[in-house]
Amino acid sequence: MKIKLPSGTGATPLFVLRYMKKYRAPVSMLLVFSLMHLTLSCHYYKVDSVREDSAQFAKINEAINNKKYFIVSNSSQRLYATNLVLSNDSLKMTLEDIPPTVNLAYETVNQENQRYKAYKAESNILNEVRLILNDGVAIKKGAYSVPLTAINRVDVLDRNSGRTTASYILGTVGVVAGAMVILGVIVALTKSSCPFVYTHDGEGYTLAGETFGGAIFAPVERDDYLALPGFTPVDGSYRLKIQNELKERQYINLAQLVMVQHSTNSTALMDRTGNIYTVSAPQAPLSAVTEEKIDYTKQMQARDSHLFLFNEGDKEKLKSGLFLTFSKSKADKEGKLVLNLKNSLWLDYIYGEFTKLFGSYYNSWAEKQKSEPKVKLNQWFFDQELPLKVYVKKKNAWEFVDYVDLIGPLAAARDVVVPLKQLSAIEGDKVEIKIESGFMFWELDYVGLDLTPNEAVLVQNASGSAAFTDKGEDVSGLLAGTDEKYLQQLQVGDQVELSFKAPEPGDKKVSFFLHTRGYYEHIRDYEGMPDLLELISFRKPGKFTSFSKEKYLELAGGMASPKKPKKEVAYAH
Repeated sequence: MKIKLPSGTGATPLFVLRYMKKYRAPVSMLLVFSLMHLTLSCHYYKVDSVREDSAQFAKINEAINNKKYFIVSNSSQRLYATNLVLSNDSLKMTLEDIPPTVNLAYETVNQENQRYKAYKAESNILNEVRLILNDGVAIKKGAYSVPLTAINRVDVLDRNSGRTTASYILGTVGVVAGAMVILGVIVALTKSSCPFVYTHDGEGYTLAGETFGGAIFAPVERDDYLALPGFTPVDGSYRLKIQNELKERQYINLAQLVMVQHSTNSTALMDRTGNIYTVSAPQAPLSAVTEEKIDYTKQMQARDSHLFLFNEGDKEKLKSGLFLTFSKSKADKEGKLVLNLKNSLWLDYIYGEFTKLFGSYYNSWAEKQKSEPKVKLNQWFFDQELPLKVYVKKKNAWEFVDYVDLIGPLAAARDVVVPLKQLSAIEGDKVEIKIESGFMFWELDYVGLDLTPNEAVLVQNASGSAAFTDKGEDVSGLLAGTDEKYLQQLQVGDQVELSFKAPEPGDKKVSFFLHTRGYYEHIRDYEGMPDLLELISFRKPGKFTSFSKEKYLELAGGMASPKKPKKEVAYAH
């Protein structure tokens, strides 16, 4: 869906957010009351029901490690399980009658309203795990072993304040709808981002994307190459706008329109360093599976919003990834991996939660980052798994190829290209690729591999450009080249409108890219003391993605499971 602004209006897609400023306090109170039953109601238990096989394994293993007790049920009876031993395909245990204290909790709690009395034996139910077996699976006292495939559902009961009541992990729905609505409102009220880019089609401005995402401090200033598909001229010129929408200061060093002429049966894409590649015949993956063997092959074959959300992995393995297999021939020397993706709103929210840990010290910390070495800051981003990393398997080992910079969450997903070299060194007729990132930082819609040779292209920088701010200032000189001169957009609503002379029409297809360079700084007014112990932990590689998963589990009460649910069966109560 495109976000369009009528010509001449000052309204923007995020205008409503600024309009809502005066409502932030009551909305915040509404959110507090909405969450009170999760955070304060210690007399209620929550049921986390898991039906997908690999997720069941993780839940059972976690419960055993946490010394919870197990009740095993089929359609006619239930027994108490001890001495549990979990393997890859089965669960061994000893079954006996339910002990009196456990039975008291099981029978007396209010199962309809999921309420218990904390000062009585009913509180034991917080340590309970229920294994509901498939219809027809028998159970008996004594030594007992059950295949994991015979487990229909795993119910984990606890009072974790972030867990959502009766949260079912079904189909591709991995989060509770109500929690995500709340998250959406939180993000809307606290959103931070990079500069917004709009293109004009003669009727109004359309949001095209965000630029130099993640370049939060001056030392990590970087180039960005935003593809502008469908960009059309208006009265002989191409018009676009770069605007500051949020609470930040933006420093734009360069803004240049790049025109690439190529054949009509190909697509031109730029990699993160500005190299141009043509894509003529991208092939779909033969397979696309996660480490937990969940199949995403069909989801990755088209740009259809059937997404992989990088939402797998246990607490020990924090990164989440997709393993891809493509066909190739011995003659194929190079390839181009095409990804359609964008960052998630969740990443934006999590970064905001991270910065809140600084309290009133945030601005001092941000000022200090301005003098940090670029290599150090970029390494932190890399170690925290924020970029999307690409690997190719060679000689049975994963070889790092490249990464994708942050691109923002609000506009439509981008097509990006990652060049793959020396494919002829890979034995066999298949090439294996791994893409991975931190927990829920990206949304991936499509993957393709193009093995056709790059065609010759004609590259031009649009001539006759003009750039005027909303105050009427001519700032074309500030944006003409990479130097020490910056267009500073220091206030919310600051904008610059650029126009570029349209090229003469020809028989070639023309693709457009906006080449920008710059950085931005968040404006924050947090209060309170910094959480020093927690902040120090972020020096450790992977802490940011661990933080992401912890916050997700608190808010949503579970991880996504893309498989279809097993059918409901009757079981003994």
